[in-house]
Amino acid sequence: MISKTNKHFLEAHFQIKVIPTVLLLLMLLVKSNSYYAQQQGNLVVTENDYRLWGLLTQEHLSKNGDYVSYYMTYPSGKDTLYVQNTTTLNRIGFPKGHHGAFSFDNSWFIFKNSVQGVGIHNLSTQETNYIKDGRAYQLANTQNHVAVYNSQNKKLTLLDLKKNKQTSFNNIIEYQFNSTGKTLAIISKTKDNYRLQLINPSNTAVSKTILSSQKEISFLKWHDTQDELIFYEAQSLSSNPESGYILHHFNKTLNSLDPHTMSGFPKDYRITKTTISQMTQYFIAHNGSQVFFPISKHSIKNEESKNAIGSEVEIWHYQAPEVFPKLQAYHSYKNSDLQGFWDIKKGSFQSITSGEHPFSLINEDHQTALVYGQTAYLPLYKYQGHFTDYHLIDLKTNSKSVILKKHPTRTVGTSPSGSYYSYFKDKKWWLYDVKHSQHINISKNIPEALHKTITYSKTLPPISHPVWNTQETHLYLSGQHDVWQIDLPSLKTTKLTDGKASQLSFSVYKGSNTNPKSRNHLNGKSLTVPSQDNLIFHAIDSTTRHMGYYHYTPKSLKPIIFGDAFSDEVFSTPDASRLTFRTQRFNTPYTLMTYADQHKSVLYRSNPHHKNYYWGDSKIIQYTNSNQDSLQGILYYPAQFDDTKQYPLIVLPYEQQTKYYNQFILPSPFAQDIALVTNFTLNGYFVLFPDIKFRLRNLGMSAADCIIAATETALRNPYIDKNALGLIGHSLGGYETNFTITQTQLFKAAISGSGFSELFSSALSIMPGFGNQPELNYYEFGRLRMDKPFFEIQENYLANSPIHQIDKVDTPLLIWFGNDDDRVNWEQGLYMHLALRRMDKENILLIYPNEKHVLVEQKNQLDLTCKIMDWFDYHLKQQAPKPWILNSHPYKSKRSR
Repeated sequence: MISKTNKHFLEAHFQIKVIPTVLLLLMLLVKSNSYYAQQQGNLVVTENDYRLWGLLTQEHLSKNGDYVSYYMTYPSGKDTLYVQNTTTLNRIGFPKGHHGAFSFDNSWFIFKNSVQGVGIHNLSTQETNYIKDGRAYQLANTQNHVAVYNSQNKKLTLLDLKKNKQTSFNNIIEYQFNSTGKTLAIISKTKDNYRLQLINPSNTAVSKTILSSQKEISFLKWHDTQDELIFYEAQSLSSNPESGYILHHFNKTLNSLDPHTMSGFPKDYRITKTTISQMTQYFIAHNGSQVFFPISKHSIKNEESKNAIGSEVEIWHYQAPEVFPKLQAYHSYKNSDLQGFWDIKKGSFQSITSGEHPFSLINEDHQTALVYGQTAYLPLYKYQGHFTDYHLIDLKTNSKSVILKKHPTRTVGTSPSGSYYSYFKDKKWWLYDVKHSQHINISKNIPEALHKTITYSKTLPPISHPVWNTQETHLYLSGQHDVWQIDLPSLKTTKLTDGKASQLSFSVYKGSNTNPKSRNHLNGKSLTVPSQDNLIFHAIDSTTRHMGYYHYTPKSLKPIIFGDAFSDEVFSTPDASRLTFRTQRFNTPYTLMTYADQHKSVLYRSNPHHKNYYWGDSKIIQYTNSNQDSLQGILYYPAQFDDTKQYPLIVLPYEQQTKYYNQFILPSPFAQDIALVTNFTLNGYFVLFPDIKFRLRNLGMSAADCIIAATETALRNPYIDKNALGLIGHSLGGYETNFTITQTQLFKAAISGSGFSELFSSALSIMPGFGNQPELNYYEFGRLRMDKPFFEIQENYLANSPIHQIDKVDTPLLIWFGNDDDRVNWEQGLYMHLALRRMDKENILLIYPNEKHVLVEQKNQLDLTCKIMDWFDYHLKQQAPKPWILNSHPYKSKRSR
């Protein structure tokens, strides 16, 4: 434990900001977190103990807020699903339970169990019954019915929960309740026949056959609110999964779209199963008069078009708009799926997308759509980023017009009713009014910045996207400090918070209130909150990293939880009268809490054994780089901290990492990247996560500058051994590690994973993980921030390439890669190894077979985690080296637990 004297010493040296208690209002959170701090035991965590700690994940809050469900998951697989009353705190656990849901009237809890089937739990009587052969289920929205299904024996069991009655149906291959839950559609299959029926769940004797056919019937989809149904029927008896389909629409009568006879249906296209992989693009319009769905070009034609660009010899022409592999992708877009709709009243089909504009954003009213492509501004280096022209299509008239030219992709969204499209341009938020064909600057009265300041994009992205109320009378924008309400159409602008004065940054918390039915494709979604009278705001102090949530009403803004802890997973009832959320600190496992009537209480403390073990701690440190930029880092303390000793320090860089402050990180023998921090602290290491501010055209220099400055600031802590410093990073952090050890002798050992080392060769490469685009694009206007091609600023590429300063390295380096890395060529690790090997500098290269950028195989994860600890224990703690380090058993490296 840290004594009072040492605590004051640390505060003085690390500039730990003391915040007035009036502002922080730590309230119950401090009490709940101190529960562990006051009762920490004296057991030492070993690797065999890692399995004891589990992850708490909130799942659902019932509509009335009376019950909450959550998981505890463990590496051993001994997971448990819990349901708890938020008032009485009565809790029941279901081992092996998962994927639960509350019934519409909050009387039942349904869940799956990997051993016992589907569980039906009565929340009043606390009785649980199981449908033994159940493997999946679906709840009716407004009725007390649930359909339980077994895909192996094709049995569907329909339960009436109130009447305790069940009916079974055999040979079922698909089923789906309508929006009200008063009708169940089922598709059955016998030896030579498919049949689609509609069943009344309240009286299963009442049924209606919609279609009986020898051909496959599939892909049931109901209208969002009306009793309209669409489904597919195969056009032939062929078992070929890509055989064409007929689309049917049922609304009292059956209408059909046959691609061979439908007016406007493109030649050589058909309806196939693979085109419905995104079910959100297959739906009935709100007005019920159109059906939206994708179509696919005939596979033979697809094969021809795939070979259209040089089937034998690839021609890479310097004047081509893009390199050959990327051209192939663009060419496939032009000859693949189309999005369109069937106008039922007109009896015709209309395409929305095209080869030139293969991507679409269908508005929420289903009356207009934006379409765009990826080839308008090529090659990318000429335009310094991904841009496109957005074309507005009026789906009634099929007229098309350009509303945005040379606009960044992925920054456009829709409003809830479809009256507007939103977009971010020139650091301002705009609306396009569809009815009046007007562009409206909705943020012109907001005096603070709405864009992010730390970015690697030439076009500054927004801090957050607009959040709408469901009535579309207001929208909310989050700025650098405050939340602003914009009234429509008057544009009256109201500041709802006072973040700047209190040194906080507020934003609207979307959480579980985001619109689950949004059909936007590839762009920003229409985010909604149910009422402007009850809002939840996220708040964070950028200096202390204290954070939490506030409850806003037109009359008040009151803290729900705020302080020196990390809170997330906020769930609320529709009227925000009750909330549940998760809190944690680095040394305090997850606590589930509830908030109602301005009072908080603890629902569940996870990992109760935690109090019996030594654990580490974490603090925010403040430092400045050589440019006098004010920066922060997280300093993690080792478990069993003794202020009479010194400990080694491991620095783990990437980019902005103080966002992880106060997050409880589970120990794991399979840990990678930031997940290693707890492993290190439990094994007697300090760990430092530094924030990094990059400078244009000097990625390596600025990273090393910040890493060194943060490390030197941490060394003011008298408990860190300045002669036992380690550095470890992965991907961008791997590059930062490679470069930093060419600039300083501070570190006694380093580990670099999947990091590039030579900027010339890396820039002049093409990696599948980045969409087969030339890495030059990534270097010039991506995360590498070089801004210019290598032939214009050769000195910058040289100065920031680890290989070109390799003679300055004296730090023992462990390098690792997957030999199938699709983001950074593994030969970048080979360069470091061969260069250091040639100079007889200590280094080891690990190549993991059949692994990509991040290790996936558990045996490889375990091996790497062990080797990382071996490497640092040897170099920083002077422990005996393992055989693989000494090269005594070079080809027997796999290590089991």
